[in-house]
Amino acid sequence: MAHITEFKLFGLLGRSKPIHLKLNRDVNVFFGENGSGKTTLLKVLDAAMSFDNKAMQNLPVDRAEVSVYSVSENRVFTHVWDREFETNDSNALQLELEMYSDSLRRRISDRPIGEWKSDVNKLEVTRWQHIFLPTTRLYFDESIRAKISGRNKIEREIDEQFAAGINQSWLVYYSQVISQIRSIQEEGLTSVLAYALAEKNVDTVGPTLDPNIVYDRAAKFLDRQTDSKSILGSRKSFIRRYKNEENLRRLVDNLNNTEEKIEKCVEPIDTFVSTISSFLSNGKELAFSLDELNIKLKDGNLITPSALSSGEKHLLKLLLSAMEAEESSIIIDEPEISLHIDWQRKLLPTMSILNPLCQVIVASHSPEIMADVPDNRIFRI
Repeated sequence: MAHITEFKLFGLLGRSKPIHLKLNRDVNVFFGENGSGKTTLLKVLDAAMSFDNKAMQNLPVDRAEVSVYSVSENRVFTHVWDREFETNDSNALQLELEMYSDSLRRRISDRPIGEWKSDVNKLEVTRWQHIFLPTTRLYFDESIRAKISGRNKIEREIDEQFAAGINQSWLVYYSQVISQIRSIQEEGLTSVLAYALAEKNVDTVGPTLDPNIVYDRAAKFLDRQTDSKSILGSRKSFIRRYKNEENLRRLVDNLNNTEEKIEKCVEPIDTFVSTISSFLSNGKELAFSLDELNIKLKDGNLITPSALSSGEKHLLKLLLSAMEAEESSIIIDEPEISLHIDWQRKLLPTMSILNPLCQVIVASHSPEIMADVPDNRIFRI
């Protein structure tokens, strides 16, 4: 996991002065008129995080310096890219260029053979974890581009690929959560077994937890295992035994602690589902299973994400990507696309709520996107 700490760009769109910005750990908004270089800036940041030399080839930049903080290494790595030419003889290069037309001359003179340079190569890292969502994010992100390349991109087919891409992202994220839950369950069962096998001490404290809360959590834990919460008996009998029987109290307190950790683990999913549902119109709700997301209608029927409106699709894509970003950067070009102005105003705060650990970097024309963003997190380009 990684995020960008600062960057310096030279010659962006022919500018004489470099752009040097230190980024915030949470939210960063690049704001400016059309043609100011916002999209180019985002592409440079993505190329630096991806070690992508080819992506730099046609970008109007002479030099880029991008500093990236690695969470695992606990240090900053600086990546430098310089536009280089095939000859060091500027006079010879100028004479060669005069032989060609203006358009071809520009292509030749801008032809770089440079590459990103950094001491990160010692770590054998080929790409920093991050997410880049260009304006074509809805249908042409990395997860689905290969599947539709070279085929007729009819609307139905593209919508199906969008739904497939969303479900693939969800499967990866949800599988990670399930893995965390299983680890917590194993630790909980080990703790229960350790108590069962240990020598019993005299209980001098008595119950310190609310028996009703303990009952609910123990029931959830058992239900996750074998659907055997009936083992606990009725709530009334459980509370009586919990107050009077030390062994039972010690055992279920362990289960309570385990279930508490599991609840914390699944809390982001519950927040994600309720948040998406709160945005959707006409009573639609987000429904999920291990491997797919669906939309539940008022009548109880399910539809796939491909049936959503353009704005709803964009919102789902943006917020799910924020969840996926973990502690890394998510870079978004024009997040306001297809979103109602009320949704634009809520977008960045909602992303931060869903994943307070990610770094959000966006380029926007919309005053609504940055309406609730502090001034020190807005950069005019």
